[in-house]
Amino acid sequence: LPTPPAAPRRFGASHRLLLLAKNNADKPVIGASLLQRLQMMELMARADGDGATLCGVTAHPLFVDKASALRSLCGHEAPIYLLVGLDTWERIVDPRYYVAGGRDAALTSLFRSVEVVVTSRDPVGGSPSTVVQQEALVLGSLPGAVTAGRLHFMRNDQAMAALSSSEARGAISANDLPAALGVIPECIHAYLRENKLYE
Repeated sequence: LPTPPAAPRRFGASHRLLLLAKNNADKPVIGASLLQRLQMMELMARADGDGATLCGVTAHPLFVDKASALRSLCGHEAPIYLLVGLDTWERIVDPRYYVAGGRDAALTSLFRSVEVVVTSRDPVGGSPSTVVQQEALVLGSLPGAVTAGRLHFMRNDQAMAALSSSEARGAISANDLPAALGVIPECIHAYLRENKLYE
């Protein structure tokens, strides 16, 4: 799905990196293969047209390790903003992904490497039920000594917040072209149809 348009403007980002994880902490790869996912990322990057979107692959399942690798790759001076959705943020702060009692130390390391931007999700039928509650949840989820002022919350515009991968897959499966193109770019829709994905 596309990057929220306000993110590069708000944080002065000159480039965007679409990062594909070969391994996830608790989510198996289903549907499109890793190769197909990378090919779709490349289509998205080319569709941007300004050359500012890059594609990358990582073997690190945890964001702490991804952040460290990005810092090593980009050098010490480049500002790096890690843009994640609310569901992903909830996994990042979940203690079960860290050694017992080690979450805050690990996340202190993450915030030394990168700044983190958490975007809101569509509150309809979800929890927390409002964007204000989501913001309070995110900004209050870690001690200030851990985040060091490098944790940000960004309100998505309503259209972007309502997008979901399940909605896209459902539109493809139903062969509903208008609905599909309302969620995904035309180049991705063509790729999915050509490769008979999610039909």
